[in-house]
Amino acid sequence: MQRDSALRTTPTGGHGDRVTGVNDDGVSDVHGGGGGGGGDDDNGGRRRRGGRLTRIGLVVTTAGLGLALLFLPMISAVGLFAKASADHYLALPAELATPPLPQSSTILAADGSLIATLRGEENRTVVDGKAIPRVMREAIVAIEDSRFYTHGGVDVKGVARAALRNSEAGDVQQGASTLTQQYVKNVLLQNARTKQQREDAAGTSLQRKIQEARYAVALENTLTKDEILGRYLNIAYFGNGNYGVGTAAQNYFHVGIADLTLPQAALLAGLVQSPSLYDPVNHPDAARVRRDVVLDRMAELGYITPAVADTAEATPVTVIRAAAAAAQDSCETSSAPFFCDFVRAQLLADPALGTTEAERARQVHEGGLVIRTTLQPKVQAAAQDTVNAVIAPSNPVSATEVVIEPGTGNILAMAVNRVFGSNSAANQTKEPLPTTAVFQPGSTFKTITLAAALEAGYGLNTQFYSPACYISKRYAIDRHDGSSCSTGYANAEPDESGVYAMPEATWKSVNTYYIQLEEKVGLPAVIDMANRLGVPASYLAKAWGDLTIGSKAVPPLDMANAY
Repeated sequence: MQRDSALRTTPTGGHGDRVTGVNDDGVSDVHGGGGGGGGDDDNGGRRRRGGRLTRIGLVVTTAGLGLALLFLPMISAVGLFAKASADHYLALPAELATPPLPQSSTILAADGSLIATLRGEENRTVVDGKAIPRVMREAIVAIEDSRFYTHGGVDVKGVARAALRNSEAGDVQQGASTLTQQYVKNVLLQNARTKQQREDAAGTSLQRKIQEARYAVALENTLTKDEILGRYLNIAYFGNGNYGVGTAAQNYFHVGIADLTLPQAALLAGLVQSPSLYDPVNHPDAARVRRDVVLDRMAELGYITPAVADTAEATPVTVIRAAAAAAQDSCETSSAPFFCDFVRAQLLADPALGTTEAERARQVHEGGLVIRTTLQPKVQAAAQDTVNAVIAPSNPVSATEVVIEPGTGNILAMAVNRVFGSNSAANQTKEPLPTTAVFQPGSTFKTITLAAALEAGYGLNTQFYSPACYISKRYAIDRHDGSSCSTGYANAEPDESGVYAMPEATWKSVNTYYIQLEEKVGLPAVIDMANRLGVPASYLAKAWGDLTIGSKAVPPLDMANAY
């Protein structure tokens, strides 16, 4: 990443919204199945537009009156039919606001390799609908909405069947939701900002069902079937923190979406009805039973032959046990954890990503950004090995190394002899040490005094007698420690006393030379030089004569940037 410049971030886009788990464990609608096969269509699922508008009246009637029948056991028939009339239906909003799907952002190194993935509440990577294999689309249609390719957003037969069952049961047992309606429901859930709005979006009221149907019919008139199906598969929740079929394929099977096998696709399709009940990580037997139901249904509808279904059912359920691990802080498992945290902090403070902290956090963790940085993985590995070798991570003393490319400000590496994160052993920290934690820079600060002196006109031949202990009248001190130099500044080694010119004094890092040079230049000039080189003034408040020998703690990143 380039120091003091804007990060290059690229949104990956995407459609749809989030699933909040309301479809789990029987709370969701029981979707229409049985009779009439679905089936892919070689034209991307787009039905012919001709004649569609002439059928709107029929769709309106079935969407309104059909849904009214669905709720007959609960509401007075006279009032219900009035409310569900075609006029009322057409008066409802038809344009559904579909903000981009929340999806993870990625931080990339200079060579394009992945440094970390930043996630919000939903771990999702949106995939192109065209990349979703036929077997996955057929599996979800078979088990969730077998008439998907023939209905207009509302399944008339499903509504009638569900209404009959509800009438017999005396309450709402089935909701007859199509895949299009399920997609609409989850968009409404994503758009909800209050508890009441979420309850309304997930509720079973007649008004909600009619509005859902209105949106569904409108979507069917503007999108192809496969576009709707792609959006649904990107929005659906597949358990263990996996939102979207692409994320589920990667985390459960470690395969890309295009490489899903028939048994894998059937298992994922079976999950959406109840991700917790059919969880393949914690309930593999239930997951297998559900998967086989999907396979049998695919065979029944003619998507696969019974023999192919039998072969697939003989395949054991094999998933990655750590499928839920992706929900943790990705910086903790990054090859450059402190750099990752630094990048994240920079983004969260960038007003270009939002005017409020909440807006910026949503953009960073759910905006699908691609964040390209200047980190060099080989340099990073070498820096980390060096600090660990010099001072072990278990040592109370901290070692930090930041590598910045001269002339560009590009950060090439950022290493600390610490284990980043909340679940590590002793001496760990969640603080981004090179960026906000501060350390005394020691003799590295002398170079700033040197720059101030050269700028003030002092030449390389400037000489001082530099004793082992120097008592400064301008920057008097008294450490009250009882040492032989408690009221003066001492060299690191007693034998360093002597007459020095600037080059040798710098090479040997002679403290008493630099205190005298600072006296000549003046402390304000040294502070000003430090500020201009990138060391914030806030870290140098109340500085005294020992500033030049590194008494004031500053962030290592700022010192590296100053150099």
